[in-house]
Amino acid sequence: MKDYINRGVQGTITNRIALAKRVAVSMGVSMANVSTPPVDKCDCDCHKGGCTISWPAPSKKACKCRYKDLMWTCEASLVDCDVSLPKCLNPDASKEAYQLGQGDCDGY
Repeated sequence: MKDYINRGVQGTITNRIALAKRVAVSMGVSMANVSTPPVDKCDCDCHKGGCTISWPAPSKKACKCRYKDLMWTCEASLVDCDVSLPKCLNPDASKEAYQLGQGDCDGY
């Protein structure tokens, strides 16, 4: 595992989590944590008819999802929103928050 890390591997899948953690800590490499939210990202899921927010935008941003028809997927990007609106300051996965991004809302 140390060889992979030294070669610049971006991620590892293992059943030996405790060993992976010990190696990473000994090398000063931080490990991803499920509870660590992305700072400047949002994400969307594809559903029949369109997209829905699966990971909300950070405060003062909106998540804009674009349905990619030929790929059956949704692409997410952050856009500015009106900070006078409550959902802009505290975004969630609701349709109201989604509409701030002015994307494809047909998944709701």
